[in-house]
Amino acid sequence: MRRPVCLAALLFTAAVWAAVLIHPVEERLDEKADGRSVTVTGTVEWKEYKRSSPDSLSVNMTLKNIRIESGIPAEIAFDVHESDKVLCVLTDDTALQESWAKEGAEVRVRGKLRLYRHPSNDGEFDAFLYYTQINGLLFSLRDAHILAYTHAGDPLKSRLYAVRRSLSEALDDIYGEKVPEDVSKDIEASPMPVSSSKDSGTASLMKAMLLGQTGLLDAEQKDLYQSSGIIHVLCISGVHLSLIGTGIFSLLRKTGIPIPVCSAASLTFLFLYGIMTGMHTSCVRALIMFSFQVAAKALGRTYDTMTALSVAAVLLLIEQPAYLYHSGFLFSFAAVIAISLVSEGFPKRTVPFLIPVCTMPVQLSFYYTFPLYSVFLNLIVIALAPFLIAGGMLSLLPYMLASLLSGGVPGAAAGTASGSATNIASASATGIASAGAFGGTLNNVPSLSGMLFSISRMIGKLPSLILYLFDRLCAAAEKLPFHTLIPGKPAFRLVILYYLLIAASLAVGSLRGSNENRALKFIFMKKGAVQAALITAAVVMILSIRYRPPLSLYMWNVGQGDGLCLMTHDGSGSSCILIDGGSSSRQGIGKYIGIPFLKYHGISQVDCCVVTHDDLDHCSGITELLEQHGDPDGIRIGSVALPSVKEECKGKLYLQIEDTARKKGIPVRYLYRGMMLEKGDLSLECVHPEKYSDYEDANAFSTVLLVRYRGFSAFLTGDLEGAGEQDLLDYLGQRRIDADVLKVAHHGSAGGTSPAFLSKVGARTALISCGPDNPYGHPSPETLSRLMKAGMKIYDTRRAGQIGILTDGRSGYSVETFSTNE
Repeated sequence: MRRPVCLAALLFTAAVWAAVLIHPVEERLDEKADGRSVTVTGTVEWKEYKRSSPDSLSVNMTLKNIRIESGIPAEIAFDVHESDKVLCVLTDDTALQESWAKEGAEVRVRGKLRLYRHPSNDGEFDAFLYYTQINGLLFSLRDAHILAYTHAGDPLKSRLYAVRRSLSEALDDIYGEKVPEDVSKDIEASPMPVSSSKDSGTASLMKAMLLGQTGLLDAEQKDLYQSSGIIHVLCISGVHLSLIGTGIFSLLRKTGIPIPVCSAASLTFLFLYGIMTGMHTSCVRALIMFSFQVAAKALGRTYDTMTALSVAAVLLLIEQPAYLYHSGFLFSFAAVIAISLVSEGFPKRTVPFLIPVCTMPVQLSFYYTFPLYSVFLNLIVIALAPFLIAGGMLSLLPYMLASLLSGGVPGAAAGTASGSATNIASASATGIASAGAFGGTLNNVPSLSGMLFSISRMIGKLPSLILYLFDRLCAAAEKLPFHTLIPGKPAFRLVILYYLLIAASLAVGSLRGSNENRALKFIFMKKGAVQAALITAAVVMILSIRYRPPLSLYMWNVGQGDGLCLMTHDGSGSSCILIDGGSSSRQGIGKYIGIPFLKYHGISQVDCCVVTHDDLDHCSGITELLEQHGDPDGIRIGSVALPSVKEECKGKLYLQIEDTARKKGIPVRYLYRGMMLEKGDLSLECVHPEKYSDYEDANAFSTVLLVRYRGFSAFLTGDLEGAGEQDLLDYLGQRRIDADVLKVAHHGSAGGTSPAFLSKVGARTALISCGPDNPYGHPSPETLSRLMKAGMKIYDTRRAGQIGILTDGRSGYSVETFSTNE
């Protein structure tokens, strides 16, 4: 066998995957621990600044060897394992606290414990998987503050962190908006003057690419790169390490140093660089593979990329089996496989296109979207990435030389606590740092320091120009039609079939010579066309094939609030209608629940957003959806429907929704009794409120909809109660609503769903949306008792998570819950 190590690695990966499925990580913390003030002692493993808002920074500090000192009562106590870590988010006096938290030092921290939670809706981010299973974080401490600390620490990590900080300040100087005061005069006198006006965003991008400081990126800039499919250029990856390692190895070889010494030196440097930048998954993978590469040179052996990749996969999975569910791990390995293995069966000119082909299932499985023009953007990005990285690194050399000439040593500024910490916080927040960060003062050697700094900025023009080009290309791509495809998450069996087709195309490309078999002869003669057909079939399949029931009604788990999504997929086409979407207990419902859910199900347009009434817990997420309408990778909104009320009854949020819709060019309609929303076999009849209603309580004019789809029906009542419910009963008179499903009004409060109401509405299934331990006592015992007496099966989002009703409208319906606790 040509590559026995690869086969062994594949079998090992399959065994790890099966083990993770059979024995998932169990949650050890009680829900009652969430929100408690807790004191923890541990050893500082890593720390980095993160931009919590455009004008403020926090310090994310990771602790290992943790001990819970106080805050957890005995009845909810839990075991702390040796491998457990805690993420502490320092938000007050960050500069001072950052200086206390030296790598390897022991600190005592107090903060508010926050659990990492499992998702409870389709498409929702799995915080427990990412933070706990993959990164080993037991919990986080928010609004944390260091109470005590030791001065002793890890000398190597502390030194590397200081170097990273100094390099970060240097990048601020080189690519920032202003020139440091202590060299501004020298630049003016320098024979090589440069402009002092720069884009400060460039500094953040360079720090992300060269130092792994992604937390300082501007949110809009990051979203631009993410939506365009080139976010990988901002990560420390194999390109970085290969460029650095190969460069060092080649330079040392030119001096006549023996190959083993060159290999050891380049590996040592890369290892230290990896530690300095955080040793992310792709970095570790690249470091292992480069080790094989230089070892092969030292031993006079042939380097095989796939063998090195296989060993890297095994070593990473031994360390953390949950990497199999990590998008970064899968992206990294899929890209390398495309370059090193799949490319063997294709012409060299097609290699850049093979990377998106091989990573497409990973992209769709984690983000549910595919940036169409990323295929072409990445041709430019991949070609220019080496120049971007090399230019950024070379721009630092004159700056560092100037510091050395002035008597400083990179990283020397880390010695004092408060002074250095204050400087770095200020530098990170404003994009302006002191040139003395390297320990010396550049104006000790005035003319030379100014010239060197000018050289740094001149070299920095190349990376700045490349990044500017990337920005313009991304912005131009956003204006093109079909910028972002939203096919939704593919089924696992579809992903397997996809890769089998890619493997088949690789096998066809690897055919050598003709064969007596006529079929094989034909394939060999037309293998280029056969390969293209197989890949095209795979891409079309994974972008278009999704199973969707004819009708699905989903109640989101939004905490204390309401959110429903009604979708149809049948012969008359597809439609999507949202009925509410808000919460009073969770923020960002639109961003973190609504939009991911829609993209997960392949929904790029909502035909209508129905807002039953303007309470925050029903419309906070709808306002977010309206705001993102028109974004290149956003969800389009066809129209907004509000209850018909008199002008004086319109609250602040009602008016805000009207205003936002008007600014975005979204039509607004007003619902009242007798109005119908129809598409194909789907109809929504409004039975409440009356036209231009003027109830004192917003709940009373809550829109009530009777949904019909063929032989299925659902009665959706919003927050209807009190006078509104009585008015509806009077309107119905002798009419009876025999629905299959009842959405219980006002989260199951005692003021709604009266016996008189239930006598008019017959249903087998009742859905209740409410938050755990909510202060209102929803759902009330009285309402639950009435529903049970009416013979209804009750589903509650607190226990069930997202609830789905699936039907073809003819042969009954099924109920699916996101959580297995129901």
